[in-house]
Amino acid sequence: MGGRFTQTSGGLYVSYRANRDYVTSVPEYWFRKSLPPGFAREDFDRSLAQEISRCLLERLAANPDCGPILDHFADRWISASAPLLNGQMDQLALVDQLTIESVVGARSSAVFRIEKHSSSTSVHAFARKITFPAHADSALRFALSQPRFPIRDLPGNVDENGKLVLVRRLVREGLMVVLAV
Repeated sequence: MGGRFTQTSGGLYVSYRANRDYVTSVPEYWFRKSLPPGFAREDFDRSLAQEISRCLLERLAANPDCGPILDHFADRWISASAPLLNGQMDQLALVDQLTIESVVGARSSAVFRIEKHSSSTSVHAFARKITFPAHADSALRFALSQPRFPIRDLPGNVDENGKLVLVRRLVREGLMVVLAV
């Protein structure tokens, strides 16, 4: 780098000199920058990297809401998690035999995340997104949190037919298991 480098990004101003004597602030994309070639060599001048790191940490401290970051990593982990669906073929054979008195439960090995929207609720599981109407939210959350319950016990504003539809879908998707028909 020769002379002075200046760049604006999202209203943030970055400025440093070739002699690397200061960095006023860093743009957001610097959180995604790779380390420079040679960073692991003994003779690498770490002063600029340390100053950039200090500025990045200050930016992070000024806005410590890590929710979007955690959501991103949770989604990536859920998408990469292979489903462990032992006995799923047997479960699929039982789906059409379900009644309101049947006993079901959440599959203990299921890895998922529930996301509520204004008009729907989605379940992210096995690299898929399954969307349900908003009025099924409490029944859905209950179904995926209970190890054993009769279908009739599903809470919320869902009629008996809706409860059966919900449970059948969750069994087909591998998120629930039939324990007694």
